[in-house]
Amino acid sequence: MGRIIADMDILIAATAKRYNLVLATNDSDMDNLDFLSETPIDRKNWIQDKERNQEPQSG
Repeated sequence: MGRIIADMDILIAATAKRYNLVLATNDSDMDNLDFLSETPIDRKNWIQDKERNQEPQSG
């Protein structure tokens, strides 16, 4: 069976797809939206990116 995706998540993803925008989200539900088209939606998680950049460097 498929997973339920909130209406607003679909609307946000469809808008990003239509206007060739990057979908910046920390919502794991957005990982299930690739069925919307043959070309995946470009997604970025700026929260995780920021956390990775703040980890102390070893060495």
